[in-house]
Amino acid sequence: MYAMIPLVLRGTGTPQLNDIEVVQRFATYQLALNFCMVACFFVNFAASIRYLTRHWPGADAMAIAAAEVGLLFCCAFVVAGAVASHRFFAVWWAWSTTGTAALLLSFVYASYLILRRYANVGQCSTLAAILGVFAFVDIPLTYVSIAMRNATRHVAGPGIVPSAEYRPLVETSIGFLFFAATAVAVRYRKKRLRQQADDQEAFADH
Repeated sequence: MYAMIPLVLRGTGTPQLNDIEVVQRFATYQLALNFCMVACFFVNFAASIRYLTRHWPGADAMAIAAAEVGLLFCCAFVVAGAVASHRFFAVWWAWSTTGTAALLLSFVYASYLILRRYANVGQCSTLAAILGVFAFVDIPLTYVSIAMRNATRHVAGPGIVPSAEYRPLVETSIGFLFFAATAVAVRYRKKRLRQQADDQEAFADH
């Protein structure tokens, strides 16, 4: 619902766009998705550090909630990139720097969630927090390494957003951020309730 705010703000009387404007519009939405993805992963990074230093269960719940929502935005970014690549270049994957980096990050954070689900209960939170820290540190390293690879192979990277797209970019980012914040809050609340129920059950057993 919040993600529709940019469309409402821009109105319904938008004129027909040419091919270049359509490409720029796709790039705008992808950049907004990328921004929200990194924001969620940063929250996971900060919460993971907080859990490793303080062992606060709330930080553990926030870390997993942010990772879930961040992975959602990451997958949306990858899918949007594939659709745009097929629409404008007639190939489903162009091996762009940001697209390839997002694909690799989706694997990393998917492994993070798999670890949270299947690791032993006593070790799960600590191991996942360590993985969350290294996963976020890996973001700039992944981007730079792929950019260097594309430079040697002469693969085109993303262009600069034109000034006409600044306002749509800000509006779209705000809408996505509202959605991300709401989703993280809902997932965090659910995780905290589950943690409290598990604590009460463990206390009753003793």
